[in-house]
Amino acid sequence: MSIISVYIGYIFIGLGLLSLSKNFLLLLLKLSSKILSSTSLRIFFFVILGILIERLISLPAWYEEFWRVALVVILFLEAINIVISFIFPNFINKRTKVYEGQIGLLARFLIFLFFIILALGFIFRFYIGPVTTSQDCNSDNTIDVYCIVKNPEDLAETPDNNYLIISEFGSIEPLGEVTPGKISLLDLNSKKLVNLPINLKDREWGDDDCEMHQKGLLSPHGIDLVQRTDGRYQLAVVDHLNQESVEMFELIKRKNWELDWKGCIKPSKDKYLNDVSLTKDGNFYVSHMYDRNTGYLDFLLVSLLKYKTGYVLFWEKGKGFKKIKGTEGAMPNGIAYDEEMDILYVVHNLGDQLVAVKPNENRLLAKIHLSGPDNLILKDKSIWVTTLDHEILDLILECGVEYITCNLPFSIYELDKFSLEKTQRISIKNSVFGLATVALPIEDKIWLGSFHSDRIASVQIN
Repeated sequence: MSIISVYIGYIFIGLGLLSLSKNFLLLLLKLSSKILSSTSLRIFFFVILGILIERLISLPAWYEEFWRVALVVILFLEAINIVISFIFPNFINKRTKVYEGQIGLLARFLIFLFFIILALGFIFRFYIGPVTTSQDCNSDNTIDVYCIVKNPEDLAETPDNNYLIISEFGSIEPLGEVTPGKISLLDLNSKKLVNLPINLKDREWGDDDCEMHQKGLLSPHGIDLVQRTDGRYQLAVVDHLNQESVEMFELIKRKNWELDWKGCIKPSKDKYLNDVSLTKDGNFYVSHMYDRNTGYLDFLLVSLLKYKTGYVLFWEKGKGFKKIKGTEGAMPNGIAYDEEMDILYVVHNLGDQLVAVKPNENRLLAKIHLSGPDNLILKDKSIWVTTLDHEILDLILECGVEYITCNLPFSIYELDKFSLEKTQRISIKNSVFGLATVALPIEDKIWLGSFHSDRIASVQIN
């Protein structure tokens, strides 16, 4: 899956080669013996090992990741070693002396073979192959691309089914300085962008003290469109430019489609939002990814350890925000609320899972393992979601910062929204599109967006 796994494989190969040296193994044995001879150090390392094992095996579907299985086994064996040192305090020293005299070629070869098997397991299980960046705008046999937008992070379909509403993402901290983006409109027939005017109207759907950005600019992220109980169409937009807010618009057809700004809502200043899902009465759910003081190192640690960074909030007119229990996870991202069934679907992007909860009952219904899932689309009886089939470091190492479109592998899943069973998977690799964030099926095509690309794409539904 990841080029990172290749580097890990190289490390294991290096350890395997070093293990062929008797002096290297003796050094490790003497170091281990010295550590285990101290009761306080034994207790310290045993506690640390216990915490690491508990964290690893508590991860969703931890057994699906080879490196985690290998690490659990190694840590468990070392924990047994420490337990033995407690029960038989003199055993470690005696064992070391025996090993000093008996570390022969066979023993060294077996240790070498152990590390080589680990290395090959990492390399062949997860290697993603060569990664390219697209500098031109040519489609291929799998994907049709249209290089007319910048960072089309989220998508919605207009009520007449003729247009795509596109959230052209700016940026988020700490990945970069927040920059303006825009809401665009794509004609599905001509495959061209058309004008989508934004008109400033009376504040109706937001807080009384929330104002639109003074220059009318947006840095949009997740979006959602619903038809309200009064028949009007309401579009919610997560905005990073207006000191973190959810902007409310009415989508209205005059001569052509237009947006009327109707207000906004701001969470507390420590929150950083991602996606939004509206109810028919104008209230909404919104995912809080992480606190605003999060840095690059935190991203890397979360991707490895999967600890909780955020949760979903529910905003109700006149009552404000409240936390939804059962939605906590490693970087909550895409959300979708099924109002008829009262089920809230949430993906944890760095936690590699999708959960379904009953928000009004504070009850977890189901969860499944997915690799780096992003936005969710509910359509008929299905959930559509994209996944990133690589690690976060692959983006940094393989794509750099000056790329246009980085073609890292990804997948499109169709899930049964009742059971969360995978009914369809389309895997994309070595194509002209990457870093997919959303999959929106319309007729015989699936439209794809990306958080870092100069294009929008479509694939044919089988």
